Amino acid sequence: MGGLYDVIPLLVLGLVVTAVYHSGTIDELGPITFEPKIPVMVLVPVIFAVACGASHGTATSPVIVRCARVHVARAMSFLCVVVIALGALWLGDYLSATSVFVPSVRNFMLFGGVALAAAALAGVAYGWIPVVVLLGGAVLSPIDDSPFSFYGLVFGNATTFQLCVVGLVATVGLTVAIWDPRSPGYLRRSTILTA
Repeated sequence: MGGLYDVIPLLVLGLVVTAVYHSGTIDELGPITFEPKIPVMVLVPVIFAVACGASHGTATSPVIVRCARVHVARAMSFLCVVVIALGALWLGDYLSATSVFVPSVRNFMLFGGVALAAAALAGVAYGWIPVVVLLGGAVLSPIDDSPFSFYGLVFGNATTFQLCVVGLVATVGLTVAIWDPRSPGYLRRSTILTA
């Protein structure tokens, strides 16, 4: 039970990128040129979001009864990664010349909520797929600084409206992840009582 050890490489990668490239920007990716340049600290939350989604794997055989203790253990696994991610994002903001904390947190909540829900519904091994699809969609979308555009939601300055929307996404994702409706690794209480 648990998957914190499995996500340590992602957490270390996120911390290293934050410490080394906190003021860096990405101006091209293969044939795609970004204008305006994308701050690295706006993309670092994607690493932490994938780590958060994979931070609690289920047991390979159903030997644990699904109960409140299991839900608390799942919540604590997610909380550990969230605290590390927020600490790293704060460090990046502290080291950076410009303030990037609020857009970074916005992106962490958006991608983290999606990764948590996907990992809970499809499995930990697939939690990264919708994150990459959303990021790719934002990269390929037309440049528009409107807070209502897909590009503006991921790469623009964070607004109160955006923070409310991504806060809702993060809350739903976390609720689904803690509830764990798929729950392939735990016995359901009703199964034990009838057996």
